[in-house]
Amino acid sequence: MAHEVGNAEKCLAAGYETVALLASDAKVRRKLQTALEASLMPESLARVRVLDVDGLLAILDEEGAAAAGGEAVVRGYRVKVAYSPVGASETAARRSAVSQVLAKRLKRA
Repeated sequence: MAHEVGNAEKCLAAGYETVALLASDAKVRRKLQTALEASLMPESLARVRVLDVDGLLAILDEEGAAAAGGEAVVRGYRVKVAYSPVGASETAARRSAVSQVLAKRLKRA
């Protein structure tokens, strides 16, 4: 657990806004959360999430929706950007691909 907590601390020190730690087992997630609570300050702890694969995919979907549109100034021009949502079949394909990669990685660990 100390190694994972150290990795989270390094990511926070590097300036990452959100840090996601993955654990496939609920018991391991609870132990990791307890170790983080013991070693991190509350403001840092709020930026660290301990998740399973489904939780990670949900976070990625949320982040994608938040970044999907907006307004920016490019070379003095105000530009509005709007992205169309991804279809259900492509969302399922992306989730499947991410799940496979994460499952392979978790098996190695």
